Amino acid sequence: MALPTLEQLSLAILVNVAAWMSWGALSGAVFAVLLAFMEQRRDVSTLSFPRTAALGTVGAIAVPAVVLAMFLVAEPDFTLLSFAFWPLTISAALGGGCAAYTLLLAKRAPASLSNVGAPGSLTSA
Repeated sequence: MALPTLEQLSLAILVNVAAWMSWGALSGAVFAVLLAFMEQRRDVSTLSFPRTAALGTVGAIAVPAVVLAMFLVAEPDFTLLSFAFWPLTISAALGGGCAAYTLLLAKRAPASLSNVGAPGSLTSA
Protein backbone atom coordinates (compact mmCIF):
# COMPACT_ATOMS: atom_id res chain seq x y z
CA MET A 1 0.00 0.00 0.00
CA ALA A 2 1.46 3.31 -1.10
CA LEU A 3 1.67 6.30 1.17
CA PRO A 4 -0.67 9.20 0.33
CA THR A 5 0.82 12.12 -1.53
CA LEU A 6 1.14 15.58 -0.06
CA GLU A 7 -1.75 16.74 -2.23
CA GLN A 8 -3.98 13.91 -0.96
CA LEU A 9 -3.11 14.70 2.65
CA SER A 10 -3.70 18.41 2.11
CA LEU A 11 -7.09 17.73 0.55
CA ALA A 12 -8.08 15.38 3.37
CA ILE A 13 -7.11 17.96 5.98
CA LEU A 14 -8.94 20.72 4.11
CA VAL A 15 -12.13 18.64 3.80
CA ASN A 16 -12.06 17.74 7.50
CA VAL A 17 -11.43 21.32 8.60
CA ALA A 18 -14.26 22.54 6.37
CA ALA A 19 -16.61 19.89 7.78
CA TRP A 20 -15.81 20.79 11.41
CA MET A 21 -16.08 24.52 10.68
CA SER A 22 -19.47 23.99 9.04
CA TRP A 23 -20.66 21.93 12.01
CA GLY A 24 -19.55 24.67 14.40
CA ALA A 25 -21.05 27.47 12.32
CA LEU A 26 -24.41 25.71 12.01
CA SER A 27 -24.45 24.85 15.71
CA GLY A 28 -23.60 28.45 16.59
CA ALA A 29 -26.37 29.70 14.31
CA VAL A 30 -28.90 27.36 15.96
CA PHE A 31 -27.75 28.61 19.38
CA ALA A 32 -28.05 32.25 18.27
CA VAL A 33 -31.58 31.72 16.96
CA LEU A 34 -32.61 29.87 20.13
CA LEU A 35 -31.10 32.57 22.35
CA ALA A 36 -32.72 35.40 20.39
CA PHE A 37 -36.11 33.66 20.42
CA MET A 38 -36.11 32.37 23.99
CA GLU A 39 -34.54 35.43 25.61
CA GLN A 40 -35.82 38.24 23.39
CA ARG A 41 -37.16 40.32 26.28
CA ARG A 42 -34.09 39.99 28.49
CA ASP A 43 -31.00 42.10 28.79
CA VAL A 44 -27.57 40.45 28.66
CA SER A 45 -27.04 41.34 32.31
CA THR A 46 -30.13 39.33 33.33
CA LEU A 47 -29.31 36.15 31.39
CA SER A 48 -28.54 33.14 33.57
CA PHE A 49 -25.52 30.97 33.00
CA PRO A 50 -27.35 27.62 33.35
CA ARG A 51 -30.08 28.59 30.89
CA THR A 52 -27.60 30.00 28.38
CA ALA A 53 -25.43 26.89 28.71
CA ALA A 54 -28.52 24.71 28.17
CA LEU A 55 -29.38 26.63 25.00
CA GLY A 56 -25.77 26.23 23.85
CA THR A 57 -25.99 22.50 24.49
CA VAL A 58 -29.21 22.20 22.48
CA GLY A 59 -27.73 24.28 19.69
CA ALA A 60 -24.61 22.13 19.62
CA ILE A 61 -26.40 18.79 19.37
CA ALA A 62 -29.21 19.92 17.05
CA VAL A 63 -27.21 19.62 13.83
CA PRO A 64 -25.62 16.21 14.49
CA ALA A 65 -28.91 14.88 15.87
CA VAL A 66 -30.72 15.87 12.66
CA VAL A 67 -27.98 14.30 10.54
CA LEU A 68 -28.13 11.13 12.64
CA ALA A 69 -31.92 10.99 12.33
CA MET A 70 -31.70 11.39 8.55
CA PHE A 71 -29.10 8.63 8.42
CA LEU A 72 -31.29 6.33 10.53
CA VAL A 73 -34.24 6.91 8.19
CA ALA A 74 -32.07 6.04 5.19
CA GLU A 75 -30.37 3.08 6.93
CA PRO A 76 -32.83 1.60 9.48
CA ASP A 77 -30.52 -1.37 10.15
CA PHE A 78 -27.72 0.86 11.39
CA THR A 79 -26.27 -0.84 14.45
CA LEU A 80 -23.48 1.52 15.48
CA LEU A 81 -25.56 4.03 17.44
CA SER A 82 -23.00 3.86 20.22
CA PHE A 83 -20.57 5.39 17.72
CA ALA A 84 -22.66 8.60 17.79
CA PHE A 85 -22.61 8.84 21.60
CA TRP A 86 -19.17 10.40 22.02
CA PRO A 87 -19.39 12.99 19.23
CA LEU A 88 -22.80 14.11 20.55
CA THR A 89 -21.53 14.21 24.14
CA ILE A 90 -18.42 16.17 23.25
CA SER A 91 -20.42 18.53 21.04
CA ALA A 92 -22.94 19.12 23.83
CA ALA A 93 -20.19 19.86 26.37
CA LEU A 94 -18.40 22.22 24.00
CA GLY A 95 -21.63 24.01 23.07
CA GLY A 96 -22.71 24.52 26.66
CA GLY A 97 -19.25 25.57 27.77
CA CYS A 98 -18.75 28.00 24.90
CA ALA A 99 -22.18 29.54 25.47
CA ALA A 100 -21.54 30.05 29.18
CA TYR A 101 -18.06 31.47 28.56
CA THR A 102 -19.39 33.83 25.87
CA LEU A 103 -22.00 35.07 28.34
CA LEU A 104 -19.27 35.57 30.94
CA LEU A 105 -17.30 37.68 28.46
CA ALA A 106 -20.41 39.67 27.52
CA LYS A 107 -21.20 40.38 31.17
CA ARG A 108 -17.62 41.56 31.76
CA ALA A 109 -17.71 43.94 28.78
CA PRO A 110 -17.46 47.66 29.52
CA ALA A 111 -20.80 49.45 29.84
CA SER A 112 -20.09 51.42 26.66
CA LEU A 113 -20.15 48.16 24.67
CA SER A 114 -23.22 46.67 26.33
CA ASN A 115 -25.46 49.68 25.57
CA VAL A 116 -24.98 49.58 21.79
CA GLY A 117 -28.55 48.70 20.83
CA ALA A 118 -31.02 50.45 23.08
CA PRO A 119 -33.37 49.47 24.72
CA GLY A 120 -31.06 46.59 25.65
CA SER A 121 -32.81 43.47 24.38
CA LEU A 122 -30.86 40.83 22.54
CA THR A 123 -32.72 41.50 19.30
CA SER A 124 -32.45 45.28 19.35
CA ALA A 125 -29.21 45.39 17.32
